This record gives sequence, C-alpha cells and structure tokens, in this order.
Amino acid sequence: LYTMALAAEKSHVLFSAVDSLLVAYCAREKKDMQNANAFFRVLQKAVLSHGAGADEMVNRVELVAERLWTAAERFGGDGPEFCGVLNLALRTDDPALVGAAAPVCRTLNALLIARRAGDGDVTFPAGGVLYRGCVVPDEHLRFYESPGKMLAVPGYLATAFKEEKAQEFAQRAWRFHQQVTKTKWPAVMFK
Repeated sequence: LYTMALAAEKSHVLFSAVDSLLVAYCAREKKDMQNANAFFRVLQKAVLSHGAGADEMVNRVELVAERLWTAAERFGGDGPEFCGVLNLALRTDDPALVGAAAPVCRTLNALLIARRAGDGDVTFPAGGVLYRGCVVPDEHLRFYESPGKMLAVPGYLATAFKEEKAQEFAQRAWRFHQQVTKTKWPAVMFK
C-alpha cells in the first residue's frame, strides 16, 4: 500500500487522507464517527492557527504533515494524539488503517528523507545526540538497561534535539496514561 501511495502535493489531499485515517480509526476502535469529524476540525485549526499555517497549506504540505504529527490535541479530548493514531495504523498493520495512513506517511517522509539527504537548512545537535521522553511498561524496562541493543520500531519514533522538550513529551505521556488508560507506567528519558 505504501509503494502505491503518493506524497500529497496539495493540502486538501493530505487532509482527505487524515480524514480517511480518522474514520478507519473510529471503525476499528468502535468510536463514534462524530469524534472523527470533531478531531479533524481540531487538527485543521491547530495547523491554521500556526503563524505560517496558510503559507504552509499552499506551499509546503510536508510541513503541514509535520504539524499534524506533532499536534498535542487529543482525539475526543482525552484520547490519543494524531501521532498515536498514525502509529497505531503502522503498528497493527490493519489494511484499512494502513491504506489511509500511507499518503500521510509519504507526505511526512518527503520532509524527513529530504532532511537526511542533506537539506541545507537543518542543523543537527552537537555529537548527534537526540532525546526521547516516553512511558514504558514495567515489564519492558529491563530490555533498555543494557546499552548497545538494536531496536526495531513499527512506526515513527519521536525524538527531540533538546532534553527539555523530551521531558515535556515524557510528562505528557505519563499524564495521559495515569489519567486515561489508568496504567502506572513510569516516565523514561532516553539519550
């Protein structure tokens, strides 16, 4: 499905894929479709309220995909962020979700791959150090105690250049799991 998908060159194509993904998510998770419509509008507002939102909508659709990925707004107010919905599609490999997610991923990858290829306006942190803040189930913590292990992630792995930003991600994830999923997973920082 991914190889057949194209990166969106126009914002309405990207938003159509986002809408399809949210509808597929509702069907899979047995959520009210009105929540998909409401979350779609919330995401649109988040993109448009950014200072460069209108210019990005017209000229840099891949930046719109990045804004959607990094949006802190939650499905239904207390559900997953858009990045969580997108990663669910990739993690579960559910054809209905993956088919809808593929154009979003292609558009986001147009930005990420260009950066890897040496896009001149991107500078990486000294020493190439990135940070990740998240929660990890207790039963998986021991895996991370030994450095040098390889890890495959079935989705996008969010990292930050600044430790403070990663700490914000960890706190946000911890609050979500404490309040919504009622799990007591610890917040963890990776460097």
